[in-house]
Amino acid sequence: MSRPNDTPVFKEPTNFDTIRDIPFFGNILDLLRSEDSLRTMPFDEFMQLIRDQSGVNAQPKRSNTLETGKKAINKLVVTVKSAPGIVKALVSPRDAPQEQPTILTELASHIEHEEYLTSLLPKTKGSPEHQARADAYQIQQFEHFARFFAHIDPKQRENTRSIHFRHTALAVTPHQFTRAMQILFQDHTTGLAGGILASEMGTGKSYVILRMSYNLTVLYSGPRLSSRIQPNPDFLRGKNFNSWKMGAALPEGHPGGLLKDLVAAVSDLAPDRASDGTALLEAYDAIEPAMTNTPRAIFETHFKRVFGDQLVYRDDRETTFMGSRITDIQNVRPQYISRQTPQSQLHSMRMLIATHVTVGPRDAYFDTLQKLNQNTQLLYLLSMFPSAAKLLLDSPDTPFLELDIRRTIRKEKNTTGESLAGNRILRSLAEKLARSPRSPKLQFILDELDRMGKDRTARPQVAQARAGAQTQETDLALKKMVVITPTLFTAVMLYMILARFHPRTGPLLYHEDLKQSQRSDALRRFNSLRKRDGPWRVFIAPASVASEALNLQIANRLILTSPLLDTHQESQALARVNRVGQSFDVHLKILLLEDSPLDRIVVAHRAGAKFLSDPFNVAEDVSVVNLNADSGSTLI
Repeated sequence: MSRPNDTPVFKEPTNFDTIRDIPFFGNILDLLRSEDSLRTMPFDEFMQLIRDQSGVNAQPKRSNTLETGKKAINKLVVTVKSAPGIVKALVSPRDAPQEQPTILTELASHIEHEEYLTSLLPKTKGSPEHQARADAYQIQQFEHFARFFAHIDPKQRENTRSIHFRHTALAVTPHQFTRAMQILFQDHTTGLAGGILASEMGTGKSYVILRMSYNLTVLYSGPRLSSRIQPNPDFLRGKNFNSWKMGAALPEGHPGGLLKDLVAAVSDLAPDRASDGTALLEAYDAIEPAMTNTPRAIFETHFKRVFGDQLVYRDDRETTFMGSRITDIQNVRPQYISRQTPQSQLHSMRMLIATHVTVGPRDAYFDTLQKLNQNTQLLYLLSMFPSAAKLLLDSPDTPFLELDIRRTIRKEKNTTGESLAGNRILRSLAEKLARSPRSPKLQFILDELDRMGKDRTARPQVAQARAGAQTQETDLALKKMVVITPTLFTAVMLYMILARFHPRTGPLLYHEDLKQSQRSDALRRFNSLRKRDGPWRVFIAPASVASEALNLQIANRLILTSPLLDTHQESQALARVNRVGQSFDVHLKILLLEDSPLDRIVVAHRAGAKFLSDPFNVAEDVSVVNLNADSGSTLI
């Protein structure tokens, strides 16, 4: 593409949408958009950054192309120096587009988002028509148990973590307190609940009963305690517990979180269910590597048997206690965002899919994705970076698989993102993937970062204290984002591209091969609002390490770059920013590529739809029949 020598690069701000799609200018405009760079950056440094972004040398050769060459640079510099007002208008962030419904987003609207394992549990008894009676019963129960403890106000009605006990700094809500009391001390509600540690008299053994999340309660073994219950409540009825304390988290260093520990605890509580627990473990061991429907069905059967009505209470986000919700976790459905593969990349995608992708039986597309890991990793890569198709056709040995990329990472002495950015192999791959035209999903992430940067709402006082925001050295209006990818390679490439071409986005990479100290440091930097720690704004991680055990509520925006095969892992990933105490509205986005075979298959599978067309034919729109529609089968 070329222009006459006398044609200005920028005529008016309305040309911005066209210009930014050209890689050279897109990168420069992203650069100029950041924080007063036009006023504060020395000219020589600005010129060097332009050369870095354009990929030309210090003395660029003349070229007839718009993407590179001295003419393009000179025109841009003239524009910057002579028309800062136009540049400011050009580089200002675009408003969020009005998303138009597509075939995939329409299908996705039929997906029920519910955590996989906990969806198997029976829900807490009660219905809206009996809510008043349920509220009255809950009030009576709380007052009954609270009267045994002088420091608990039995008339309080706010369901906040306001109940404290000696020997622990942790606190529980009236709901957690009452549920724990019911389960521990009433024969007909034997089971597992959250928030209490209790020692059994004369054995030296304690039980740890903990609410792990909003809808799952679990019991483990724990250390012996020493605080006595005075007076001894008459409702103990022969129970031998003599010391206890309340808490909302496991003691430091406790193993916790493993299925084998949970099953061991179930066996302690209900020995008659021990064989069920053993069968559950065996079924889990079978399902983990195979991920097929048969082992999954076996696992579900045993899961239901072990976690029956007599062992577990299930409370969801909408459960109320004494008239108010038991949690302030926001009830947010993820928004599906769909984009199209650039027309110029469709031919390469068709060629690569035809020669490198195993399709599988027509009625088992999803099962094939589960079984063939290499196949799936390739399709995830194409969904995030369509330009990878030409790269893989030209260089079939490109190391994009999990084992390949981890082998490359482990060769480095330092595996942090900043160090990996200097790796020659990874840097070369990232530069090739960043070439024209830009990935539609990457473009959405950049636009979302632009919109996030415009939000200067300060954090509430409570959130400030939690984030260590106590001095003038903090940016209380700084907003942050979490981006989770299905594979390690896409996470690394996304980080490399942002760090190389969009450094002011402040990306951080979190992955499995970081040392524990490096993981802690990455989390510390991301969770900090202190200016001296750097404006780390984007936390990038593969789902394998970001789907559990991370509290990232410093951010209120999360983007999943493709739907995951495992719905439980996906729900856990989406929960990283939607936590108790989140002070901002939560925004969850799942990105789709309308012509991605993988995105098509996963969404259709979740929505209960059957393909009428070939989902691997990227040249045509997908056609499905929705078998789960309320009005019967419908064509889409």
